[in-house]
Amino acid sequence: MEKLRLGVLGGGIMGAGIAAAFRRKDVPVVVYDIAPGGREMVERNLFREEVSGAEFTDQLSDLSECNVIIESVVEKIDVKQELLKAVEDVVSPSCLIGSNTSTIPISRLASVLQRPDRFCGIHFLHPVRNRKLTEIVCGEQTAPATLDQADAVLKSVDQTPLWVKDCPGFVVNRLLQPYLNEALILLQEGVDMDRIDNAAVSFGMAWGPVKTMDEIGIDTTFNAGRVLYEAFPDRITVSPIIVSLYKSKCLGVKSGQGFRVWDGSEPNPKAQKWRMWVEKDNPMPEQEIIERLIRPMWEEGRRILADGIVESAEKIRIAACDGLAFPTRFGYLFEQPDFQLNM
Repeated sequence: MEKLRLGVLGGGIMGAGIAAAFRRKDVPVVVYDIAPGGREMVERNLFREEVSGAEFTDQLSDLSECNVIIESVVEKIDVKQELLKAVEDVVSPSCLIGSNTSTIPISRLASVLQRPDRFCGIHFLHPVRNRKLTEIVCGEQTAPATLDQADAVLKSVDQTPLWVKDCPGFVVNRLLQPYLNEALILLQEGVDMDRIDNAAVSFGMAWGPVKTMDEIGIDTTFNAGRVLYEAFPDRITVSPIIVSLYKSKCLGVKSGQGFRVWDGSEPNPKAQKWRMWVEKDNPMPEQEIIERLIRPMWEEGRRILADGIVESAEKIRIAACDGLAFPTRFGYLFEQPDFQLNM
């Protein structure tokens, strides 16, 4: 394999995390971003990742020598397609182009490309430094050689590839969304957000679902949720709580305030208008909260398996445990046909 030179489209939290994963292996990286203050944002995010040496540019032409491109911009199909189409005109015909989209089907993104055979999903997980699993998503026109190249690229930076078929949300985010969705329902039922997060952490999750939404970004949660709602309207709820936060520009860690004020210890007073949709306080027992959060994940895992997105229940377990930090001692749930949670 020729010497890697990576181009990352988007210098936000995920883009910086991806860039850092390659810089730790001394791979030359060019980060492209046109946001106001883009260079400062990229440098700040890379500083958090404790790496340096990535180049910054606001000119697509500076990516012409890259042989791998990973797009990681806002989770909106029109924005992604416009940028992917533009970068395809800049790089060589042999360049591997991947999207870090968390929910948008790869085949839909590829529909604007001249070379969809060179395009696939390369979905890193947040936080990248702590999540070694990366989904490789095969679109309808993705060539087998492209998947093999993506696999080799990921292994070269110590990531563990999980090959999945194309669908909205793939595997990891199809498992994550019901967890977040149920947390929003619990909030609206009057269960305190600290009680929800503490129950999830007590179960063994690295983060509770409310903190997770703040960490990945309220905007990302909103946009990804919209994609999945359009795909699966029978089981995704449009929550007025997340809409309220999004419209208030309380975007979580990236903006310094979301459900909580970050450092993450106190509720965000600027975001409390969402409480107008909350019923009276609900002192729900911890065990019930845990079962409410986890059962929808298990149910979605069974649907993913039935849909043939991966070939075995073991792959669902791996996606949950290695991709979402689901507690390994409860990973057996995803390999059993009935929901039996033995705490």
